[in-house]
Amino acid sequence: IIFVDVKMPVMDGFLFISELQEDPETFQVPVVLVTAINVPEVTARAEALGVKNVLTKPWEPQALDLVISQALERLTHEWDIPAPQA
Repeated sequence: IIFVDVKMPVMDGFLFISELQEDPETFQVPVVLVTAINVPEVTARAEALGVKNVLTKPWEPQALDLVISQALERLTHEWDIPAPQA
């Protein structure tokens, strides 16, 4: 699971995600977009790039737990990876 912020020093998070998706070795890695910019355009752009989860800063611990659980669930179904043992 990769957590990437929208605003980063060298490239923005959207460009980073685009580059991940162009690489056959990383295109299926779950990405969580992190942002302090809570506007529909950010969410829409993330969804267009295939991002399933957006965390708006500051977030509640339960939101982080949910995002991680959802990403792990996708990994177990899409990649046939065994679910982690509790």
